[in-house]
Amino acid sequence: MSAGGKRLSVFIITHNEIERLEGTLRALQSLDPEIIVVDSGSTDGTVELARRYTPHVHHRDWTGYGPQKVFAEGLCTGDWLFNLDADEILSEGAQAEVAAAVRQDVHDVYDVRIVHVGISDEGARRFAPVNRTPRLYRRGKAYFSDSLALDKVQVPEGTSVGVIQAPVWHRSLKSFGHMWDKAGSYAKLQARERFAKGKRPPVWGVIPGGIGFFLKQYFLRRMFVLGVEGFVQAATLANARMIRDMEIRRLVRESGAEK
Repeated sequence: MSAGGKRLSVFIITHNEIERLEGTLRALQSLDPEIIVVDSGSTDGTVELARRYTPHVHHRDWTGYGPQKVFAEGLCTGDWLFNLDADEILSEGAQAEVAAAVRQDVHDVYDVRIVHVGISDEGARRFAPVNRTPRLYRRGKAYFSDSLALDKVQVPEGTSVGVIQAPVWHRSLKSFGHMWDKAGSYAKLQARERFAKGKRPPVWGVIPGGIGFFLKQYFLRRMFVLGVEGFVQAATLANARMIRDMEIRRLVRESGAEK
């Protein structure tokens, strides 16, 4: 998308996303951006699908969320960069606001409102969980870190930040089995990273920490709006938090650092 001499690059990391990726790519067509897809070894036709929308499809073995996104970020040539996950779809309003943000050149970074859509829902429910996070940014004004588990744009203090108010729909789960696998995998990545940084959760804090995380997800993040599905998701995330802490303790024992 050319806007005032500027160009927008959208980058997406994928792995076996044939069920969800096309909606993401189709919603980008009105923006006409440079689309960068970095795949980590899909076997379900994801790569072939991506190539129908962009010639910029690359392979990179999986090394963690941060390293994959740093690599994809480095392939972009635009003045403005926009990170999307393969399970996120820009609403028409968000498409228009992104185009305006790049064209008007007011802020250096823009938060977007990621609105959760349930597994069985056609669209987002009223008062559905919302996560506001930076995704659209001017080159050099924000960046991804190479953290294995931290999947968030890093915004330096003092940066001018605006907000894309229209929703980006987020259908994060393919199935409940996928939810459990995803949560467990992420918990292990977090455990490795936190262990490397010297984090040592006390055993007495594992269960209260899990309960507190469940309450945060279910009530503060409004997972209760999703009914039984929301309860299961909040419980799964809480279990993953406890798995993370117990995995750290296992790594401590194996390293011989625990006395």
